[in-house]
Amino acid sequence: VSNDAVNRTFTVLIICEKGNEEVDQKGEDSTALPHLYNTALFIPEGPCSHTVQKLKLQEISAITVKTLKVIPERIIDNYNKRLQPRFRDDPPGQAISTATQELLRLAEANPGGMATLDPVNDLQLKSMDVVEGSMRLRVLQDSLRDFNCIHSPTFAEQFARIKERMSVQEELDRLLFLVSDQSLTLLPEYHQRIK
Repeated sequence: VSNDAVNRTFTVLIICEKGNEEVDQKGEDSTALPHLYNTALFIPEGPCSHTVQKLKLQEISAITVKTLKVIPERIIDNYNKRLQPRFRDDPPGQAISTATQELLRLAEANPGGMATLDPVNDLQLKSMDVVEGSMRLRVLQDSLRDFNCIHSPTFAEQFARIKERMSVQEELDRLLFLVSDQSLTLLPEYHQRIK
């Protein structure tokens, strides 16, 4: 975890398929499509490899109840060392190999997802906002599972169009309100104050 409290990032070890180790550089538009709730864990079809990536807080959807004992410094140091051209062909260090095998084992044992911490029951967060937000999140996640549209290959494109239409509609509603009688109800008082 980075020490920067404002832009906190999490350096994570991710399992991937061999040949897909390159990290995708996300463009500015990556926030256009929000994270869709999905509990399924990634299982490589071919040989398993790994990569290390920095994630932002909003890219983490849940914290699992399962923890693995790892030595983060060794993993990051070994990964960074193998990014250098002269060490590129070196085999992964023991810390990375063990963690990667354990992650793969967990994914294969729980393909549909793992149990996650509940903010209210597990973390003892009792503020009204957290309790209400947690309940609302659960309802939305349950309803999202039933949507077939999120599995469409063109979903991102369709979502962007809907989002654009919604922002146009919001602006139209605002302008309609400004010219409506309702927004003019305070006009006499305004003129009175001017006088």
